[in-house]
Amino acid sequence: MKSYMKIGNWSRSSRTRARRLPDYVPEHIKEAYYQACAVSEISPDASSTISRFCLQQMVRDFWNIPKAQRGTLDMEINLVSAKMPPETVESIGIATKFGNIGQAMTEDARRMVPTLPEEADMLIRLLETLVDDWYADREQRRLRTEALRRAADQGQATATKALPPLDAESTDSYMKQIEATHTADVEPFELERPMTLAEIEPELTAEPLELTGNGVAHATTTVTGSMADAESPTIAEIVRRI
Repeated sequence: MKSYMKIGNWSRSSRTRARRLPDYVPEHIKEAYYQACAVSEISPDASSTISRFCLQQMVRDFWNIPKAQRGTLDMEINLVSAKMPPETVESIGIATKFGNIGQAMTEDARRMVPTLPEEADMLIRLLETLVDDWYADREQRRLRTEALRRAADQGQATATKALPPLDAESTDSYMKQIEATHTADVEPFELERPMTLAEIEPELTAEPLELTGNGVAHATTTVTGSMADAESPTIAEIVRRI
């Protein structure tokens, strides 16, 4: 039985360079990936062939390519590239044009072609990148949407529970309770007469600018009017007068 060590969000087999893919990746894609990793050091040619087959299965599965539109791996990637983020298209382009890989992309994905070890490794890294970009990202979006849906359902249930019954008598009683709550601490007052602006604000007259000893200009302000001779009222007194 294989043993695994944890790396990031995935696990890596101690016997091969393969990561243990999450459960949301289709089983036939995981199996092809594991096989490509298992033979990468023994036969880069076989590993590259299996990786191309795995890549084609990923493209068909994730992008739902109908049978009538399926062809070579290169054709299928071009078919859906407009739907992919530019970074993903660039990643695929870099990997599939590396070494002899590009030649095999236009042929049957299962046809074995001479491959260098670094070319086989490049394809495996591409498969792992696409698992992250496609399957892992989709799963994260699903989980976020599910969390929002649960939050909305809980909020709706709480709001519905807090609402009063819709019959007229209960609604009228509920509105009276709200009105009593908002007016219980408010003291009524009566306005004896309107106040003039002169009673609310003092008249301000600005004298011409003068230069101080340090050359800074300043204006002196004099308060005139009936309020100039009295002590300045406090804010509380002004409020009571209003």
